[in-house]
Amino acid sequence: MAIKFQFLEAGSGDSIFISTEKTNVLIDGGTSSNCKNLIKICKREKKFFDIVILTHYDDDYIGGILGLLKNQKSESNIFIKEVWANSYDETIKPEIDSNETSITQQNKLLQLMANLKHKVNFKNNFSVDNQRHFKHQDLKFILLSPNNKKLTSAKYEIEKYEKDNLTANIIQTYSKDYKKSILELQDIEFVEDKSVPNGSSIAFILVYKEKNYLFLGDAHISLIVDELKKLHNKFHNFEFIKLSHHGSKHNITKEFIQLTTTKNYVILTDGKRHVHPDKETLSKILVHRNNKNDKINFIVNYKHMLNHNNFDDNDKKKYNFEVICQNEHP
Repeated sequence: MAIKFQFLEAGSGDSIFISTEKTNVLIDGGTSSNCKNLIKICKREKKFFDIVILTHYDDDYIGGILGLLKNQKSESNIFIKEVWANSYDETIKPEIDSNETSITQQNKLLQLMANLKHKVNFKNNFSVDNQRHFKHQDLKFILLSPNNKKLTSAKYEIEKYEKDNLTANIIQTYSKDYKKSILELQDIEFVEDKSVPNGSSIAFILVYKEKNYLFLGDAHISLIVDELKKLHNKFHNFEFIKLSHHGSKHNITKEFIQLTTTKNYVILTDGKRHVHPDKETLSKILVHRNNKNDKINFIVNYKHMLNHNNFDDNDKKKYNFEVICQNEHP
């Protein structure tokens, strides 16, 4: 058995199950509705998650993990052995009492971890300024985000919860900029994501048997670029890149695109909230990527997202790409 990735259908959030001969890893848990899927995986594999990496505390990343921890009640019912996460100041109270504020979600996790302190190991304070390299069995992790500045900001600033203007039961067919052409979108000025929780997102390169995979969570792309440059071109070619923030236009730059090379870009979302991915993101990749002679794939994990950005056959032929629905890799 080699390495296998499962891109779970986890609503508007991320949830990725990684399995090798020696290790099972879960990156994020998606929304709370994804908990049942995660329990099924544990029972089907007859194993637990050796590591759960919570990249940040947005509700569509942590919900499934909170559900797993709530169900971990006995030695015979173990789903998680170890959690990797960062935490803010748990004494801070959210300005709005909502289950979808990052502080509320964090406090729930910390309480569950305290209740399970003899059953689940908790690793905290991940920062590139503290430690970059981690190893577990046959997997290596090279941290790219956050740094101490991003982490400190997250501890003392609270992102207000803003109610979505999209209802959860409506499937969004198209991105907000789907009517524009690739040429119209290729050089629009970049405005970076300002979300504090997103900036604290854990992002890393995963190394398995000399193959590299890039997981960006919702990280700020300027920090990712800075940290990749410090690696001196050693880790710029990837089997796939899991795009930051579901392909948001605020988390991609021309510099990042030209600094990295891959044939596969992974975009995980059902498109219901915030209508990601932006066509601008994919257009910039198509125009500015280094490997234009290689056919590339934009991989989505919901079939209804195949036409989300309204690319036609001429676009796909001219820019040498496909949009495919794929729940496993390879």
